[in-house]
Amino acid sequence: MNLPQNAIEPTGTRTHQIADLLARRILEGCYKVGDRLPTERELAAEFSTNRNAIREAVKRLEGIGMVRARQGSGIYVEEMELSGGVQLLDVLVIREDGSINREFLHDALEFRGNIMRMVVRAAAVRRTEAELEGMRRLTAERRDAHDDLPRLRETTRNLLRLMAEAAHNRVYLFMLNTTSRAQLQLWDMIDMPLVGFPRLQRAVEQIVDAITMRDAAAAELTVVRLMEDVQQAIFGSVDAVQSLPFAKLPEPHL
Repeated sequence: MNLPQNAIEPTGTRTHQIADLLARRILEGCYKVGDRLPTERELAAEFSTNRNAIREAVKRLEGIGMVRARQGSGIYVEEMELSGGVQLLDVLVIREDGSINREFLHDALEFRGNIMRMVVRAAAVRRTEAELEGMRRLTAERRDAHDDLPRLRETTRNLLRLMAEAAHNRVYLFMLNTTSRAQLQLWDMIDMPLVGFPRLQRAVEQIVDAITMRDAAAAELTVVRLMEDVQQAIFGSVDAVQSLPFAKLPEPHL
């Protein structure tokens, strides 16, 4: 089998290419949880490579919890946890033939939108003055970094984390930390190319303004409107579930 060049990154190694293709097969149901994968010898023959490359590819999948090698028995598909799915977001979104998995992309965007809505609502109610000052500083840095993609990406990561910290909810912070790589991948793959920096920066500034005013509803609405623009750009329509309100969050004793 020849590896499809449009389904992989040009800089990817042979081992990573094989690991990604096996991961796609697992995620698309070709191999289900509990199934035994073909042997190293069979996989080496299929991919026209050596067993060492197959072994390294399997180790990569083991490292994120997708498979488990059982001594003397074979390689078995495991139930994948959140962190493993996040690490393979690009594999989940791009099918083996190079096409977009629109159903998974829709789910990923919906999940991201709902997480961000909860975070900004809580941050608007619970943030401290020091946290607000940090958000303002990072927002200004982000605006100044629009021509420096690595700096822009790092500033965006730091701003997301600070918003999660300002929510004063350890589960929100855990979820943002766990999905930060996925957030930035979606930002690289979807937001910047289709929505553009000016629209994204305007949304960031509006969210921070709402957090400044402790206006949870306005902060959430800004996220909703941005997610609608993203969905419109990709799918040509807006999913009404994005408009469902969350319950009012109580202000904690800080």
